[in-house]
Amino acid sequence: MARRLYHRASGITGAIRKMHDFVTVGAPAPLQEAGAIALRLPDSYFAELAAHYQQRRDRVMKMLEEAGLIRCSEGRLLHHVRHRKVGLSNDVEFARFMVKDVGVATVREAVFFSEPAAGKDIIRFTFCKKEETLRAAEERLRKLHHAVAQS
Repeated sequence: MARRLYHRASGITGAIRKMHDFVTVGAPAPLQEAGAIALRLPDSYFAELAAHYQQRRDRVMKMLEEAGLIRCSEGRLLHHVRHRKVGLSNDVEFARFMVKDVGVATVREAVFFSEPAAGKDIIRFTFCKKEETLRAAEERLRKLHHAVAQS
């Protein structure tokens, strides 16, 4: 019996060791190459990239404010908003409402908290999207504005 357990454990640890090698020792070659290329790009590339994302960030911030959502932070690549103003009792209800009735996907912040209750009122929105996706979100968030205004 002990020999069988040892054999089973060594199979598991062998898989873990293999995974460790792939993740830490053998860093993905495409990422290394991309990093080397990025280091050779001119500073103007990064300034333009930052301006591009600043514009999208500001645009989504405006969308959320016009939709009647309360901003709780100005996250880096994400916007965090509180959903109480919509009249839903928790983040799960709000996330479902957003997908089903508004057509905009969100991420519940509670899943990132060690104590999920601390994030139960917070939803994430991202702005790292294509122009057509932002345009569609803008139209769909108008529905939310009307729902908030009527409540």
